[in-house]
Amino acid sequence: MRNLRCQKNVTAYHNESLEELVWAMKASEGNFSVLLAHCNDPFLQNSIRQHLLTIYERNIQEIFIEKSDTKLYTFIEAKLINEQVTALMVYGLESVTEIDKVLITTNIFRDNFKNFSLPIVLWVNDEVIVKLQRIAPDFYSWTTTTQFAVISDESRKTPEF
Repeated sequence: MRNLRCQKNVTAYHNESLEELVWAMKASEGNFSVLLAHCNDPFLQNSIRQHLLTIYERNIQEIFIEKSDTKLYTFIEAKLINEQVTALMVYGLESVTEIDKVLITTNIFRDNFKNFSLPIVLWVNDEVIVKLQRIAPDFYSWTTTTQFAVISDESRKTPEF
């Protein structure tokens, strides 16, 4: 019961950011775009993800990049073969062993990403977003970031009047 109440409060707290992300996804359907969903808390990320899947009402493919992967483009390309999706969400960048190498190759081959005619949502944490800005600045310049800040337990409580 507490978990459900917290999930509702988390969703309510992040509703504006969630609406912003959904709007960006809908606005770029049929066109390439990279949207960063910046979230440091796995629980919060999962709560937002679940809510997003219910309100987007379109075919979203979710993929989890593997720890040993070194090329984001080829990983996505392999997962999208013969798929009819309107958006893609990519998870797991924070756990990739050679994240620097992934971001370097992403920056070098950034023009290849234009072959994807759909919005790509990359879920990132603080570490990944900083590395993305530093290591892949050209690719990063194409992104739009939606922030899902972790709120304290105190702010999750229902206010008392």
